[in-house]
Amino acid sequence: MTHKGIRDGSITVLSIFICMWLTGRAGLPWWSFAILVMGLGMVIGIRSMRVPSFLLGFFCGFIIWPGAVLFFHVLYNGQLLPRFKPWEQGLLLLASGLIGGIVTGLALYTGKTLFSRDMNHGKLS
Repeated sequence: MTHKGIRDGSITVLSIFICMWLTGRAGLPWWSFAILVMGLGMVIGIRSMRVPSFLLGFFCGFIIWPGAVLFFHVLYNGQLLPRFKPWEQGLLLLASGLIGGIVTGLALYTGKTLFSRDMNHGKLS
């Protein structure tokens, strides 16, 4: 990956984190972050940024969603995770990471693909 690609990828990751943070601060429903991430994907497509959109989106979602579960666990004085058996706690974190990663990755990829200047839409980016 070139220096420009690394920079574009870093900007994309930071932008996804900001989109999710803004969604939480605004008190919007949990799924509304996907609309903001899709809008970010549209910007990436219009600017013809060469970033692996699905992978970056998946990475961010996989990190943020289990992080949110842990945040709420701490916020409610450690009462969230003890309701589950120890193996279920890990499964809960893994499942939330996978669901968040897939939703975020697909939203970013869809936005980029819809507004891509490149006519080679069949290739995964």
